Amino acid sequence: MKKIREISGDLTGAVLLTLLCLYCLTHTESVKLSVSGGIERCTGIIIPSLYAMLVVSAAFVRSGLAGSIPLPVRRLIHRVTGMDGAGLPIFLFSQIAGYPVGAGMLAAEYRAGRMDKLTAELLMGVSCGAGPAFVYGCISSRLYGSPAAGRIIMLSAIASNMMIAAFLSLYLRRRPLSDTGRVKLCLSGDVFADSVTAGGRAAAGICFMVMIFAVITDMLCSFGISGAACGVISKITGYDKKISGEMFAAFLDVTALVRLTPGNYAFLPAVCALTSFGGICVMLQIASVSGGELSLLPFVLIRTAAAALSFGICRAIMPYMLAGEAVPAAAGLRFHSADSPVPSVLLMLMTVMLMSEADGRSKVFRSRQTGVSKKFSE
Repeated sequence: MKKIREISGDLTGAVLLTLLCLYCLTHTESVKLSVSGGIERCTGIIIPSLYAMLVVSAAFVRSGLAGSIPLPVRRLIHRVTGMDGAGLPIFLFSQIAGYPVGAGMLAAEYRAGRMDKLTAELLMGVSCGAGPAFVYGCISSRLYGSPAAGRIIMLSAIASNMMIAAFLSLYLRRRPLSDTGRVKLCLSGDVFADSVTAGGRAAAGICFMVMIFAVITDMLCSFGISGAACGVISKITGYDKKISGEMFAAFLDVTALVRLTPGNYAFLPAVCALTSFGGICVMLQIASVSGGELSLLPFVLIRTAAAALSFGICRAIMPYMLAGEAVPAAAGLRFHSADSPVPSVLLMLMTVMLMSEADGRSKVFRSRQTGVSKKFSE
């Protein structure tokens, strides 16, 4: 049965890849416009919003900070929250760090043997958030021109994650604590340089994923799949076809939320739900950073529950947090993106140069190590 599932999955992937290749060959103008739009979102939104947090998270892992927590403290954290080892600091940090950051950190803890597989998979589901840079800088300012909307989105997302984490703790507390000993903390220049290159690689991977999803979204629209999905969304939500299409695009890639019709607070609960869910593009990014070692099924189920909770929390707190905000926000919207894509492009170019230099240093180090080993053996 497992072999049949693997064969069917490979066959489905091959068919989809073939369709995508054919679409790119036969719809070159549409593909060019889609990729261009994806590049604009990357240089104007994603890199300015996520790059710093990606570097900080890489430094968090490479410095050994997560594994340097004393065992008595880890036992106390596990007894109270059920989170294993560095699970609690990763969970808290991921709420403000950006979607794939928490998953990458948890995968690193699992590979290091400091966290068991099921615990990492469950925590990956709640260690996921858009981060204030993306929420405030892009969604709330672009759609509503008001920080109040950003506060609602952040509060609903974090509250839903905490509620699910509290529920999961009832199970996680019964699991044994992974005790692999304390890791020595290391904060050096090499660690920081390696973290910058790791952050650059992660940012590049995210941008490439966003660009290809822009093409996939256009392909689905061309094949009529988006239209059918929009019809279903329209019947369920009561939104018109245009808004339903924008919601479906955001379901595929959450950065497409910036294309929603601005100024309508009636859509804010749906925006909260989509922001909390993350979208299919984010899920593929998380599958990439986890290296396929952690199952995505718990993540998908938990994010679906988090989206529903975020929707309800937003509906509950909107009347209190938006008092006096709707009229001025709708009257004078301001749109946010980077003033110029040049700084983002230069940043990525400098990161590529640093990555090349780091690869060169590692090759020299390996060759020296090989020479020493040969000399020792002789």
